[in-house]
Amino acid sequence: MFETIINYIDGTKESSKLNINVSGEVTTATLAVKELDYKKIASIDVLLNEDEINAGDGGFFLVPANNRLQDSAIGHYKEHDDLGLELLYPKMTVLGINHNNKAYIAFATGMKEIAWHYIKIKDNKYYFYMRFAVRGEELYEDIALRVHTLSGDLSYSAMARSYRGYLLDNGYKTIKERLHPALAYAADTMYVRIRMGWKPVPCTVLEQTEETEPEMHVACTFSDVENLMHEYKKAGIDKAEFCLVGFNKSGHDGRWPQIFPIEERLGGEEGLKKLIKTAHSLGYTVCCHTNSTDGYTIANNLADSDIARKNNGEKSVNCEYWSGGRTYNICPKRGYEISEETLPPLAKLGFSGTHYIDVITATPPRNCYHKEHKVNYKEGVEWFDKLFILSRRLFGCIGSECSFTHNYKYLDYVLYDTFRKCLKHERQADEPDFVDEFVPFLQLVFHGIVLSNPQASTVNAGLSSDPAAMLKVIEYGGRPAIYYYSKFVSNGKDWMGDIDFRMSNPEEVEEGVRAAKKMYDVYEELSFLQYELMESHEKLSEGVYKTVYSDGSTVTVDYNKNTYTLEK
Repeated sequence: MFETIINYIDGTKESSKLNINVSGEVTTATLAVKELDYKKIASIDVLLNEDEINAGDGGFFLVPANNRLQDSAIGHYKEHDDLGLELLYPKMTVLGINHNNKAYIAFATGMKEIAWHYIKIKDNKYYFYMRFAVRGEELYEDIALRVHTLSGDLSYSAMARSYRGYLLDNGYKTIKERLHPALAYAADTMYVRIRMGWKPVPCTVLEQTEETEPEMHVACTFSDVENLMHEYKKAGIDKAEFCLVGFNKSGHDGRWPQIFPIEERLGGEEGLKKLIKTAHSLGYTVCCHTNSTDGYTIANNLADSDIARKNNGEKSVNCEYWSGGRTYNICPKRGYEISEETLPPLAKLGFSGTHYIDVITATPPRNCYHKEHKVNYKEGVEWFDKLFILSRRLFGCIGSECSFTHNYKYLDYVLYDTFRKCLKHERQADEPDFVDEFVPFLQLVFHGIVLSNPQASTVNAGLSSDPAAMLKVIEYGGRPAIYYYSKFVSNGKDWMGDIDFRMSNPEEVEEGVRAAKKMYDVYEELSFLQYELMESHEKLSEGVYKTVYSDGSTVTVDYNKNTYTLEK
């Protein structure tokens, strides 16, 4: 364990030694970086194997979601062709190893923002590395790892509990510990997102101006949303948190970071205020969707200097082009500072609840080399932490999407943890064959700390013809999510399944309300579990899974019979 190799950009390699400290079942390892010439280093690999691991040995390994896996998974030590697989951008910088009746979980604690995973299989021997992807960039602190050895229970649930314990000892707070009215309301009911307006996606004009900006499609107005809320109330949905998407100038992703003026084609600022007043009179909360990471040149509050720079001086450009045109990555520091100006006026309009900031937990840590506001990866995480803290103060709670966990300490809600479309636990033919089964490791760590919905494909589960969608939400301890007009991409590359809540006519409104009430009724029975930690998860038999919570409650989901049972 801890054999360390420095991989240089020129292809050469060098062995190095870590400083090791053992205290009971916890081992820490550090590599001082002061003397390292980081500009010449491609990566630094630290071997995590305690013993030699051969194909056919007992046990399993656990890998969190990354660029190759859309969710956390376990694999077994089966025979396999030689493999050298770099797993980029892991959502959690942890690896778990259970081998021949010993188990431990390893995670990065220093330079963790650049910690990746590297798995090698050579002559049917398995090697697991924590790879620090230096890529010639500054090392701003010592490389450090922590290994927790398990005793007794050697399951992936035990690994999750061990890691969660470390987080709770280092500043993370459970929902119970930080409970306040806005968070309690969010935990007790569904999240209903409504995309109101958007320009064509993919965009047709990259650098937009007032004269060349494409027309915005209006899906619904503020008045339409008011009417929908009345229908929810009549159906017996007493609590719901509504999030408005694309209410801002030029609609969803229209002109970030510009928000104002509120889009007149939807009813303008007065129509929005009336909507918020109606919602509050019905007992509902209304929050909204903004963005602090992406910028478009059509925005009236984006300066050229706000755009993040790469280490070669080039502007950082997103690989995706959304409604506003070419998408520039905003420096994390400037993103926070711009948000200090744009978010308080939203709160004054009456928005409250789980404010949603796009993208932040859907991307790895960001840095910026602009000479006026240079930010390393760790500082980038800290600026977004400040943004989440600011949003909590203004609105009550903060949400985002996906499961890059670097900013989870101050996060309250995740719209979906993963982009994985398949609802089955077993590996599918188009997924990497070095793993065998997908497990709720993320939920085992963060349930009771962060509210979440397990998959993009379980958004709108109430409309799905496949009962497995809602069962997955239940099994993974999810908070149900509804998304009106989730499908909006003109090339068909929508990622939230093939079902959609809509309200363009009375029949669609009625169908959506009926499905929402079904989800609401199921969640009413289960919402109390959001205040509990998830203690264990196991497969009882083919298609049957049991989840145990910290208050002793158990939820058993049977995908064969399409049923679930709750024992309080």
